[in-house]
Amino acid sequence: MAFDFLAAAAGFTRGAADAIEERNKELAKSALDEVEIARKSAGEQNAKLRTKRDDLRATAEVLSSYSNAGGKFTEAQVAGLLQKPAVAKQVMEKLKSAKSLEDIDFNKIYEVSEGKTDATIDDVITRMTSIPKAEASAPTPSPRGAFGLPTKAYSESLAAGEREAGASLTELRATARGVPMLTKEEEIGKRVDMSQFDEPAAIATIKNKLGDNMAKGIKLTDPANEKLLKRLQANAVITDMFDKDKGEGAAKPRTTSAISSIFSKSLAVSVDPFVVKGVVRLVPETGDYVPVGGSVEDIAAFQKQKNDTIKAQAEAIGIVDKQGKIIGGQNASDALIPYANIEDGQIKSWKTVAKGETPAGGGTGKPTVSEAPLAIPKTADGKSIDATKMVAGQKYKSADGTIKTWNGMGWQ
Repeated sequence: MAFDFLAAAAGFTRGAADAIEERNKELAKSALDEVEIARKSAGEQNAKLRTKRDDLRATAEVLSSYSNAGGKFTEAQVAGLLQKPAVAKQVMEKLKSAKSLEDIDFNKIYEVSEGKTDATIDDVITRMTSIPKAEASAPTPSPRGAFGLPTKAYSESLAAGEREAGASLTELRATARGVPMLTKEEEIGKRVDMSQFDEPAAIATIKNKLGDNMAKGIKLTDPANEKLLKRLQANAVITDMFDKDKGEGAAKPRTTSAISSIFSKSLAVSVDPFVVKGVVRLVPETGDYVPVGGSVEDIAAFQKQKNDTIKAQAEAIGIVDKQGKIIGGQNASDALIPYANIEDGQIKSWKTVAKGETPAGGGTGKPTVSEAPLAIPKTADGKSIDATKMVAGQKYKSADGTIKTWNGMGWQ
């Protein structure tokens, strides 16, 4: 039987055509798959960058909102902290938990000394959330088809996929890789210092010893703890708030609110063991402490610790002398009202609060505030102000016609 060369040639041709077609399909699919993978990764990266952009803007707003009489963060400081999101979060947590911002030195928290120190907040957010434009690169050589024959199947499918994605494969892959690391020249500043938020070593040591004793069941009224409480009270007293010898600009005005802030800061340290044990709790609205548990002896010990602290603090900042005479003026007298019974500029006695009572100047309820100014309530003898009857937020009218608002701790 003669060999049919024409049939064999036709069969080979059909087989070759099928092989070429199959190879072209593989190349086209490969091109589309590459574009789709890159497109999906780029989309995920863009979503992360949008979230990061929102987070950075929110962080910048929070950091910029903190301030005190001494100033606030500069834009360069905020920009520098944004470059270190984890550090920025730590700083915000420290500021949020600080009992007072009055003495915070913002300049010391973050030092701006090198790098791109003139960068703005917007500059940094843009740099940290924007993908740089991909550099043009030589087109990828199109893979060969079946039998090593040239084919446009890959390049044509790639171009179609890029048109549908709205970006080239190079751009998609660049986006998927994310934002490149900051260079040394782009970094702002070099040092973060949060030491001013740390509790002094002496106070921390005393608190640890008190905590250990309480864990052993030793009462706060035990002689061993009484000595520690006395040491804690001594360390809680702030002595240089109004020191005029600290250099130009160091002296701070003795406003009622400034003095009240000092008292609050000192008490926060000295009576902390009583809070930990559950003898008292802080009333945030007034800044005072309410006895809520413990024995009569515990409450008495708390009251002594509180009164001794205020007395020592008032003498330390020079607003009361050793005999209890107020020498700091009306602002000092107003700041002392929640703590002392005052008569003719003299502290006659220190106030006490028994278990279940509300602290001077307010309480846990919501007393009614009258729109019309009220007369300032007096003690039974009519010689001194009775702060226990005053309501935070209420306006009061003094004998000379002056109208002032009571904030729960002093006048404002």
